[in-house]
Amino acid sequence: MMRLLVKSLIRLFPADFRDSYSADMLATFDDRWRERPGLRSVARMLIDLAQSAWLERHTTSKGDRSMNTLWQDARFALRTLRKSPGFAAIVIATLALGIGINWLSFRTTN
Repeated sequence: MMRLLVKSLIRLFPADFRDSYSADMLATFDDRWRERPGLRSVARMLIDLAQSAWLERHTTSKGDRSMNTLWQDARFALRTLRKSPGFAAIVIATLALGIGINWLSFRTTN
């Protein structure tokens, strides 16, 4: 039932986009459904699909589309990091360590 609803929302995307990405989008839905079946997660996925389809059809310039994609990727990254706080802590610590070491090496050479 849910997969049928996702298929119908994928039809909202432009034809060339659908031809390229519909199989991947369905596979992503199947993976998410196996990980977390439930009304709340499905509602979020359906809202994301509808919003993405609208943006794909209504953005006119490539710069706008690129910026929207960047924001979508950033939101996805934050949701992923929120789901696994241990991994998020390791990522943040690694970034902090790398930035700190680079700053110190730059400071000592100049």
